[in-house]
Amino acid sequence: EQVAVLAGSKSFRLRSAFRPTYNMATNLLQRLDAEAARALLARSFAQYQADTGVARLEQRLARERDRERDLTATVAALPPLAEPLVDSPDAISEAVSRLRPGDLVVDDDGFRLAVLGVSWRKGGRARVRLINESSREVRWRLEELEVIPHTIGRIDLPFPMAPERIDYRQDVASRICRSGAGHSGRSRRRRARRDDPRIALERTRNEITQLERRARRDQASIARRFDAVTDVLRNRGHLDGWTVTQSGLTLAGIYHEADLLITEALTDGLFDGLTAPELASVASCFTYEHRSPTPPPDPWFPSPTAMQRFRQLELLSQSINAAERHGGVDETRSPDPGFAPVAHSWAAGESLGVLLGRNDEMTAGDFVRNIKQLTDLLGQLAANATDPATAGAARHAGDAIHRGVVALSGSVQAS
Repeated sequence: EQVAVLAGSKSFRLRSAFRPTYNMATNLLQRLDAEAARALLARSFAQYQADTGVARLEQRLARERDRERDLTATVAALPPLAEPLVDSPDAISEAVSRLRPGDLVVDDDGFRLAVLGVSWRKGGRARVRLINESSREVRWRLEELEVIPHTIGRIDLPFPMAPERIDYRQDVASRICRSGAGHSGRSRRRRARRDDPRIALERTRNEITQLERRARRDQASIARRFDAVTDVLRNRGHLDGWTVTQSGLTLAGIYHEADLLITEALTDGLFDGLTAPELASVASCFTYEHRSPTPPPDPWFPSPTAMQRFRQLELLSQSINAAERHGGVDETRSPDPGFAPVAHSWAAGESLGVLLGRNDEMTAGDFVRNIKQLTDLLGQLAANATDPATAGAARHAGDAIHRGVVALSGSVQAS
């Protein structure tokens, strides 16, 4: 009842994080054909939200198309232009590249601004940081500029630069006002071009194009993700057409964010021939994630064999990530060896006090949480391994780490 009240509340907006996973796809395709699976996904709450978003986009599109019709009629009655409405992107980019800190320019409303700096990013994109004569910080995007930003003067900027401080911005604004730089004829033409219906029509058409692109992207988004996931599975040999293969059946039993990587590690034999503590250390690479702002320690494993298996895991992870990038699927997180020494020592019988003493940044709560996640994964490995020795080692490792404070915390929660 409380959930229903929250769901119906306008102040509590539910957002679905649902995404088709590799495990979900194989389980669906064991029971349904492709079209039935897509139809089921289309009825999900996540797709409902996407469809609602598309409906809102369609409403905006209708308004913009009405505006386009009105502007088209207005522009048709105007005389020919004496000069181009907008400058070329290359000319604008070149002009922006010449801007230097302290240069004074004018915006579309005729306000003078001082340039603080220009930062260039990948793809030739640029951002211009400025302060206007009202002491407000302004940012221009290169792709949004329609006319060349002409320099009308210069000032010396206060030092050190601190535009986040109001007194700094006020000092810059005062220097702009005292500069004597006026509003050039170019700035008046700039304002005239901004107000021209032809410019408004061009902007409206660009907005329509962007809205149409967003609507196409959001339509049937869940089914499209499902198709992308199944393409990866097909390319990796877990589907034959729409039929789940033997390795796909193994994948259907692995419930983890790294389900595909774990499955391929299992079917490639990367867990075979390991002792229980070694298996615990290698398996912990899937459950642990380094979150501290400090750099992670260098990988350490209890044996050359365990280290070799981790290196093979890294190569396998890179191969899967490449397939995911090619298919447009979110990449599976890479294995993280940061908890491997702790997992091995705990599985080998080391005491909690000694372990925490060797790992200053780890709390008892962090330790218990990580061991519980590892216990769950080891149980899944034991249930899905085809090699009896590997299944036995996984069960032994799971039993070995479920002791002491870990077992006690489970008992307390159960009570």
